Amino acid sequence: MKPKGAKDYTTNGGKERHGMAMNWLQSNPKIFINMIYVDKFMETRRIKSYNILADLIGFHRSSMYRISIGQAVPNHQTLARMCAVLGCQPGDILYMKYNFKDHTESGGIE
Repeated sequence: MKPKGAKDYTTNGGKERHGMAMNWLQSNPKIFINMIYVDKFMETRRIKSYNILADLIGFHRSSMYRISIGQAVPNHQTLARMCAVLGCQPGDILYMKYNFKDHTESGGIE
């Protein structure tokens, strides 16, 4: 028995939910490249510009520009080549953004 006024996080409008895991899955996380860290790795490797990085990786400069402004995320092969050139791991330059605003009204994570 729940105390009076306690929120029930396992149901939402009659639909069964699975606590935090379901909130995370429904949050639709997005993956981005942290260009500040890419810049730091470029400095340590003495790579002067994104154009040079794109040439070293082997893809077009316009693709590198779209990645740098957050319009695109490289596929796993491009990410692997980028990390090989920069001397880093994917976790060093990737980050995820979560969108929990859908669940704040229903008592989910804020």
